[in-house]
Amino acid sequence: MKVIFLLEALTVIALLTSQQPLTPKQLLLAKPASLGQEKCGSISGTIIGADSQIIKGARIAVVRRQEEGGNRAGDFTTYSNDKGAFKFESLPSGNYELEVTAPSTDLMRKFATPITVRDSENATADIRLQRIQQCDAKALGELTRADEAEIIRLMLREALIKKEIPSYSALVVGNEAILSTKNIESHRVSNPSNLQLRLLSPAEIQKRANQQGDLMYLEFKKLRVEGSCVAVQLCNQYADGTSTIETGAKTFGGEGCIYYVLYKQSGKWISDYITGWVS
Repeated sequence: MKVIFLLEALTVIALLTSQQPLTPKQLLLAKPASLGQEKCGSISGTIIGADSQIIKGARIAVVRRQEEGGNRAGDFTTYSNDKGAFKFESLPSGNYELEVTAPSTDLMRKFATPITVRDSENATADIRLQRIQQCDAKALGELTRADEAEIIRLMLREALIKKEIPSYSALVVGNEAILSTKNIESHRVSNPSNLQLRLLSPAEIQKRANQQGDLMYLEFKKLRVEGSCVAVQLCNQYADGTSTIETGAKTFGGEGCIYYVLYKQSGKWISDYITGWVS
């Protein structure tokens, strides 16, 4: 070890005393091997439900804590396997937030906990998700038109007023956003505060894209009764303005969804954020 260190030192001295500019290769050689190597660790664990059932397909995100300069969109993401297990390898040492979201059909609350990653160590996190208890009351049955209209209003508020929908800046142009009438064609939809919604059918959206180029729009993918709750998925996605026959389908960054579970409390609909993601 002393011999190696001595050789590195002699190399640095020789290079630094040279009158010629150092090449990138020489700079790399002059840098001791111990410098610049990021310390890493790992996180592993399992995801189970309130009754100890295995939760497979849960989405696990590891997010740098804000004091670490992290990105709240999520630095690393994985999914639990058929045994409910997950693992993150080679994570830079530091403080993180571990966020877990169960598959939408399980009606589990989102879970978050702080976790620290240390060099050459594996941090374990065995997580028990809790079901949304409000969903276990008397089944709703058929939703009334008034209920559906209120749920649509609440979701549009979350997406466009609170700006929870991914790629909000690409979706709202000026003060206008396009909303597909697919799955909500029979409802009258009011404009959120200071915004103008342009309601168009899928065919009308595609026609506009063919005329003006690719455009982003909102669409309700799911509005379904789950026990005494209603599960809602609202997405922003692109209409491809080019011929898919000639060019093939495009893949766009920024398309994504928000997923909420809503339930009634004292006669009012309450929205419970479950997850949001960018595809």
